[in-house]
Amino acid sequence: MIVGARVLIVDDNKDLAENLAEILGDLGYRAEVALDGSRALARLAEDCFSLVITDLKMPGLDGVQVLERVRAHWPELPVILMTAYAQEDLLARAAEGEAAANAIFSKPLDLDDLLESVAQLCPPDRPVLLVEDDDDLRETLVEALSRTCPVEIFSCADGAEARRTSEGRAFSVALLDLRLPDEDGLDLGTWLLAQQGEGQLQVVYITGHRGDFDAALQEVLASPAVHLLEKPFPPERLLAVIEEIL
Repeated sequence: MIVGARVLIVDDNKDLAENLAEILGDLGYRAEVALDGSRALARLAEDCFSLVITDLKMPGLDGVQVLERVRAHWPELPVILMTAYAQEDLLARAAEGEAAANAIFSKPLDLDDLLESVAQLCPPDRPVLLVEDDDDLRETLVEALSRTCPVEIFSCADGAEARRTSEGRAFSVALLDLRLPDEDGLDLGTWLLAQQGEGQLQVVYITGHRGDFDAALQEVLASPAVHLLEKPFPPERLLAVIEEIL
C-alpha cells in the first residue's frame, strides 16, 4: 500500500473538483474535495495537507479569503488559485505580498501546467517503510501516519515484500516489527541500513518480545540510526518518535 501527499481541492463546482481529485488520485496523491471555503478551513484544522488548490469565486468565503486564512494559520502550506474571472482587485491581493498564492491558473485549466505546478509544490518526500505482519496494527499505524505526516507510506506484511519494495527506493524511516513471518526484523534492518548508506535512514524496531532479542538489540541500539518501541504503544508515541528523528 502506498499513501502519497494529501491535496485539498476547494471549489463549489463539484464535477470539476471531483474530476481533478480523480486525476490527482491516479497520480498517487490523496486528493480530497471541499465544496466551500468554510469546509476547507475546517478540514485543514483537522488534518495535515501538503497543498491546497482553491477556486477564486465561491459563495461564502472566496478563494482569496481562504488563501489569507491559510497564510495566517499554516504559512508554509502552498496554495494554488484557479479562476475563470478577471477580478483584478482579488487577483492583485492573491498575487502580491506575503500572502500571495504560489501559483494562479485561469480556467479552463491547462491540465499539464497545473500538474507540473502540483509536482513542484509537492515534491515527493523520502518515504516511510512500514513492515508489520499484524494487519490490524499495520492499518492503524498507516492511518495515524497518513493523518499527521505528509509523506509516502509503503506498508508491507513481511520481509520479502519489504525487500522487493525497497529496490531502487530511498527511505527516511523504516518501521520494522522484529518478529516477521519469514525473517528476523533485525536482519532486515541491517540489510536496509547497508542498502541506504550511513546517515540516510533511521530504523525504528517494533516488538512485544524484547526478551527474545535482547542480546542483539543491545548492539544495534548503540547506533544513533536505530530506535526501539515496545508493544503495546499508542500511535501518538510512534508519531512522536518519528517527529523527533526526522
